[in-house]
Amino acid sequence: MLTAVNTLSNEAQHTAESVGLRLGVEAPNGFVDKPVDADYLMYTIGGVLG
Repeated sequence: MLTAVNTLSNEAQHTAESVGLRLGVEAPNGFVDKPVDADYLMYTIGGVLG
């Protein structure tokens, strides 16, 4: 999941699980917020693909 929800916002900290619950879906296997860090994105993709 790629989202504009940012953990640095004034809102409560967002996690894959909390966003999944809020959207009424299963938690995503990977979670990257914006602004996207390319290294972290590649790390997350690698973790999802195994």
